Amino acid sequence: MKSQTLVVLVASFVMIVPNSLRGQTTNSDTCKVAWADAWAWGNALAVKEHFEQLYIPHVSALLAAEKKFSQGTPLKAIAKDLQSLPGIKGVVIVNSNGEAAQNPEGLVQGKVFSEFILKRPEAISHARAPMTKRKMGGQIRFITTEPADKALNLMVRYVRSVSDETPQAAICLVLDINWLLSKIPSQMDSLAHENCQLLFWAASPTNNFEEQSLGIIHGSDTLWWSGRKDITVTNKQILWPFEEIEIHTWVYPITTK
Repeated sequence: MKSQTLVVLVASFVMIVPNSLRGQTTNSDTCKVAWADAWAWGNALAVKEHFEQLYIPHVSALLAAEKKFSQGTPLKAIAKDLQSLPGIKGVVIVNSNGEAAQNPEGLVQGKVFSEFILKRPEAISHARAPMTKRKMGGQIRFITTEPADKALNLMVRYVRSVSDETPQAAICLVLDINWLLSKIPSQMDSLAHENCQLLFWAASPTNNFEEQSLGIIHGSDTLWWSGRKDITVTNKQILWPFEEIEIHTWVYPITTK
């Protein structure tokens, strides 16, 4: 939220500075493009943070599951408790001793999955920057498997002791992309009418300064779009947790003829 506010404050400053001073720094095309790209990035960040909130209950559930694991709760019982979360296809839990549980059965190949998930770089890496220690940063990992038959999108909590770099276990939610896709149109309709970042340069009778386009694309499908379509979007960002969903943003000064 702080980053969104910063972008808005910068833009407000630009608007209130006298034109004579603004012209000294923003006349060049390079400055205009850089400024517009920065705002477009801020728009994408606002969208990313909004959809991140949909998975906060999942993160909380994974952290609670970790405590149950540490208390000796059977893996099958933990997996069953997590199964009620929305937007998932199932749950897989593996530990370093070779034990595994999945609900429903048949989601993954036990041993192959265990070796894959516990030996990934994410399994032994730690978040360093303060921002990445948030729930959706250092607390969990978004991982896409790459088996020959099908890929799985996972939300993973690695369980380890303070002194042990090797994970004791991995608690994984198998995410359902269709759940998120179904929510994008209505969520974006609300966000575009309520979020101060997205509203700042929204089309209006009083906005003679900047124009913006914003959309969410899944493959060749446009899930939601606002603004001009006859433009070439250069700012594209992944809408986690799914790499195939992209946020397309474009902001540019309105030119008067």
